[in-house]
Amino acid sequence: MLLRHGDDVILENGFWSKEERDGYRDVADGIGATTKIHFLDVPIAELKARIARRNQERAADTPEVDPASLDEWATMFEPPAEDELGR
Repeated sequence: MLLRHGDDVILENGFWSKEERDGYRDVADGIGATTKIHFLDVPIAELKARIARRNQERAADTPEVDPASLDEWATMFEPPAEDELGR
């Protein structure tokens, strides 16, 4: 709805696969909106350190995340290629 009115929209999502990113771009293209990916390429070691800090500071109702899970998740992530970033 916002895109149809010409408003800027930020989707903060995992967008783990190229297929998922392409699907969102296709929807945006279909209504005449432009898209841009902002990709932060953070090393796994830094992500693990951030999760460890988050776990220490988390509220009681916030689930704990095992930093070792990042190793598995990293195998499922498809980083955007240069042609995706330059669109």
